[in-house]
Amino acid sequence: MRTGYFKTKTLAFLLMSSILLSACGEVREVPELKEPLTEQASFRPVMRADVGNLKVKIGNVTPRPYVHFFERQTVLKEITCDVGQYVEKGQVLAVADIERLGEELTEIKADLDLLVAEHTYNEAIYELNQKILASQRQECLYRYDEDTAANYTTEIKKGEENHTYDTDLYNYMVDYYGREIAEIQKTISEGTVRAKHTGYVTYVKDTSKGSTAGANEAIVIVSDYDDTYIEVPSVTADVNEFKKHEVKYALVNGEKIPIEEVEYTNQELVYANARKKYPAIRYRLTEQADLKLGDTVILCFMRNDNRNLLTVGYDSTNSDENGSYVYVKKPDGGMEKRYVEVGVTDDCTYEIKSGLQEGELVYYTQESVSPTRYEKYTVEPMTFTQTVQAGNLKKAETINTAYFTPVKGKVISLPITQGKEVKKGEVLAVIDSGSGEAAIKEVENDIKHLQMDYEKYVQDTDKNIKTMTVQGLMLLTVIEEGKYHNTLGEHEEDAIECQRTVFDHRVSIAENEKQIRRLEYESNLARLNRRIQKLKKNNNGNGEISIVAEEDGIVSRVYVTEGELVEPGTEKYLLFSCTRDQEGMGSIALSKSLDIPPISCEVNITVHQKTDKYKGYGVSCVQSGKAYAFTEDDKTCLTVTNGNDIEGAKYVFFNLEDKEFFDKVQIKDCDVTVTQLNSPNMIVLPGSVVYKEENKITQKMRYYVWKIIDGDLVKQYVIPGVTFDIGTEANVVILRGVEPGDVLAKESQAGTAGEEQ
Repeated sequence: MRTGYFKTKTLAFLLMSSILLSACGEVREVPELKEPLTEQASFRPVMRADVGNLKVKIGNVTPRPYVHFFERQTVLKEITCDVGQYVEKGQVLAVADIERLGEELTEIKADLDLLVAEHTYNEAIYELNQKILASQRQECLYRYDEDTAANYTTEIKKGEENHTYDTDLYNYMVDYYGREIAEIQKTISEGTVRAKHTGYVTYVKDTSKGSTAGANEAIVIVSDYDDTYIEVPSVTADVNEFKKHEVKYALVNGEKIPIEEVEYTNQELVYANARKKYPAIRYRLTEQADLKLGDTVILCFMRNDNRNLLTVGYDSTNSDENGSYVYVKKPDGGMEKRYVEVGVTDDCTYEIKSGLQEGELVYYTQESVSPTRYEKYTVEPMTFTQTVQAGNLKKAETINTAYFTPVKGKVISLPITQGKEVKKGEVLAVIDSGSGEAAIKEVENDIKHLQMDYEKYVQDTDKNIKTMTVQGLMLLTVIEEGKYHNTLGEHEEDAIECQRTVFDHRVSIAENEKQIRRLEYESNLARLNRRIQKLKKNNNGNGEISIVAEEDGIVSRVYVTEGELVEPGTEKYLLFSCTRDQEGMGSIALSKSLDIPPISCEVNITVHQKTDKYKGYGVSCVQSGKAYAFTEDDKTCLTVTNGNDIEGAKYVFFNLEDKEFFDKVQIKDCDVTVTQLNSPNMIVLPGSVVYKEENKITQKMRYYVWKIIDGDLVKQYVIPGVTFDIGTEANVVILRGVEPGDVLAKESQAGTAGEEQ
């Protein structure tokens, strides 16, 4: 497409130098003339058209996903399905690490048991503290100290309030532990994730960067290819600007088919907002049309329903004190000034509510130089395909079992290499922790310190209890023998009794606290003993820890070398990963700025300096951090993909027609493109037919063509797809303004004006 082509031609009106070009809704001043005088008048018929700004998005025909996940963080032992695989409902898709889940269950149960046991003693301590405050308040009343008594009353109320909070927290924690235990027990009893629906696997979590799946993180997605909708990957539910647009349609096979949104429930949106993870918006066609899985469609939106209105161009309207008017061509060739009622407008067009009939010719200001030599170009629909570049081509590693170091130490044996086949139970690496029995002795030493601290606490507490008991007995003796000054009269003995009662209650509190400390000691002791048993696993007694294959597989990647230091929680935590081999499957990465293509998208590979070309088709199109909101069995769910990957990263996994591609081709010599849009019966014009100009007020670009009507060239404004990143300036997709069968002028440097192309 050419820019800066325009020249200023002689204006059609006399003394029109004062005319100001208008943008949407603007008016222009004109000289007081009854009708324009022209050198060469330019006319355009009054026609019906859509008026208003158009918003456009690309939608993917997407199969309904069934997302599989754990409701709590879970270590995965194995994923048993592959991307692209057809699975039946109930088939095992993933297996949790039951051993680790069992360890987690033991720890959580221990925490719950401790919480419940301590609660009984804490309740008793609360009651005793309240009784102490009540006794102290009563003593103040006996001594006529009402101010201090009032302070104790306040403390009693604070105690009641704090107890309410403590009770609520206790009930919440009991409920929380109960739910955690139930979920772990459910996972252990099942031990697997099973397919909720029959379909094709379109996503598998990449465990090469971590075998732990977060709570509600997508592990496997199975999609039903027979149940589809149109998804807009670039628009999520939190910024759905099209929600209230009156006009929504899809361009399907050249037809405008109305669409309606497949809305999320309020509860689903609440969940999404709570986690700040929003699913993509979705639509369905309201009429039957030829649309299949993997198709891409252009979706169009208009805020108001201003379709098929009677219109004239913005460059035909003028205004004076009496209103808006146009110049209409009369049958005898002259022109009449006619006042009209205008309605809605956009950057190029005005609606005419009254004053004109469809087909009447109206004058428009002609500032662009029309072609003097041109060929006729008849508009015909065609299939438009748009591709995007991809990178990071590699053989797909769709299934990974990751292996991590359980201890800090040195790799002293690594009998594996990339590509090696391994069998379940085979030793893959040996880590020298440098501790051996010393690590166990260290825990045993912790147990001794725990025992010593507890014994000292018991001794100190018993001593304190004995002291308080003696003090209470002394006060009792004072009362029994009447050895006190009767300064309070009959209340002297009552006041001392209050003091004695306080000592009794404090003794009881100390006894209860002693029982709580015993429970904590026993719980910590059991935890340390469990740790010793875990340290002994795969430990030969000299501190050498063996890492063994959990399943048969192929070593896909080795991240460490023999002699290297490794340590949990650091960059040297992951040792290696294994995968099952899938011949002919590749993966590519897309720029974050690009929309993710649909499943079944075409992937084309060319080899540098060769004529070799290879083709494949997408079986999984993944975006890291993509959210799915849905309701299953009356339960609202929100899951997210790729918890361990870079947020927003986009990948395509595809099957190659040539299954031996990776054995024959050097990946570094390849260029890869992905079909992002494939739309039949579109209007696509060569750049030489389309022109553009700048709106001097808004600085926005207007696009137009020269339409041939009754032998005359008429300037016709159009909306091109290039403004929405659809098409290019060499092949211009037209979304509004031109119809199939229209004849346009295609400028020709040689030849006769009006020659047919």
